[in-house]
Amino acid sequence: MRASILTLNILLGFGLMIACAGQVDSRFDGLWAGVESIQGYFVQNQLGGGQTPGRVSAMIAIADSGKRIGFTQGLIPANYDVSPKSDGNTLIYKLEDLHPGGVRFFYGRTDGKLMLSADGNTLTETAHAKLPARGGRGFADCIITGTFRRQAKK
Repeated sequence: MRASILTLNILLGFGLMIACAGQVDSRFDGLWAGVESIQGYFVQNQLGGGQTPGRVSAMIAIADSGKRIGFTQGLIPANYDVSPKSDGNTLIYKLEDLHPGGVRFFYGRTDGKLMLSADGNTLTETAHAKLPARGGRGFADCIITGTFRRQAKK
């Protein structure tokens, strides 16, 4: 009898853990503005002719309690799928189809992670992207980091 009660308690506890997994903080929802730094990709310096790591202004829109995410401005705007591995203050996203419509090459953000600050007003981003390589041949694997501030709540 004790074994069956213990087994039932373990199963109920496991079921509750599964039900709670993948629930992101609802404070993710809203419009976020910031700047992304792109490591591994360089832009021409207009003044000195040298090269500096790319920096791009970007905007993120998040809705439906963190279930929908889109980059509306910045490095190749697109909508992304939110991973079921997202949880609490961590939102993980990925572009599932890197070759929509059978295109041969893909350039843009492939996947990433957003972390929500304790006060709910700042996002930090770490992401990966494929961008055109120097000279237009092939692509460069890049790391994107960014900090975003809340602009509006959804």
